[in-house]
Amino acid sequence: MILFLLMLLLSSSLFLSGCEETIPGLTKSKIHRDKINHSTRFHHYELGDTEHAIFYKPVSPDFLLEKYMILRPGRQIQFSSKDMPFEVEKEEAFLVQYGSKESPSYQVQLNYYGKADDYDRYGDLFYKINMMEVKEDPFQSLTPYKDGDQDYLLNRVDLSTDEEGTTFYHFIQTTDSSYAYSSYVENEMGDVGVMTTAADEIMFYKNGVMVEIGYLTPSRYNGTERVPNETVIAERLATAQKLAKQL
Repeated sequence: MILFLLMLLLSSSLFLSGCEETIPGLTKSKIHRDKINHSTRFHHYELGDTEHAIFYKPVSPDFLLEKYMILRPGRQIQFSSKDMPFEVEKEEAFLVQYGSKESPSYQVQLNYYGKADDYDRYGDLFYKINMMEVKEDPFQSLTPYKDGDQDYLLNRVDLSTDEEGTTFYHFIQTTDSSYAYSSYVENEMGDVGVMTTAADEIMFYKNGVMVEIGYLTPSRYNGTERVPNETVIAERLATAQKLAKQL
C-alpha cells in the first residue's frame, strides 16, 4: 500500500519511471555501492535488487519529509528536530532509490546531531533514523527475543509494545563488544559517505516500513562501568515511539 501510494504521488509530481530516472530538486551523489546500508544485525535480510541504486546528496529532513512525503503520500510526517531529546545543532537527510525499474523502493535516513566537539566534528551525540520500504515484517524471521534477553555478544535486549501493538526491539551495549553501526553521512565534498561506529539501536516495523534507529550519547552510562543510564534509554525509546505514531 505504501509503495502504491508513493508511486501515485511521484508519478504525478516527479514523473519517475524507475531507478534510471532521478528526482527533480535532489542532486545525485557520486557514491557507488552494491548494497543499501542497514543494520548489521539484519545483514541476512534481503532488500531486493540494489545494484542500480541511486543515492542523493543530503538535504534537510524537513525539506525531504515535507516536499516529497516519501513514506506517507498525502500527509506530512509530523516529526522534526524538536522531537529530539537533546538540542540539535546539525541535521541532514538522505534519500536512496533502489529496486527494479518496474517497482522501485525507497530508503530515507534522518540524522540529528548534538553539539560538535572541540574540532568542530559531529558524532559524539546523535540520533539517526533509517526507514526502508519492505514487503514483510523482517522481525518474523528474527530469533525470538523476550524482554531482558541478551544478543549474541551478551549485550542487553529490551522489548516493549506500545498501545497500537508496535513492538520495539532495543539493543543496548553493556559489554566491550558490539555490532558495528553504519550510517550515511555527508563527506567533505558534500557527497554521501558512510560512517561506522558503535551505537545503541532501536528497531521496529509498522505498515510496510522497517525502522532502524542508532543513537550515541556521552551520558549513555552511569560512571566508568558499562551500567546503562536508564533515563537516556527511556528518552530515546520515547522518541522512537513518537515516530511510530506517524507511520
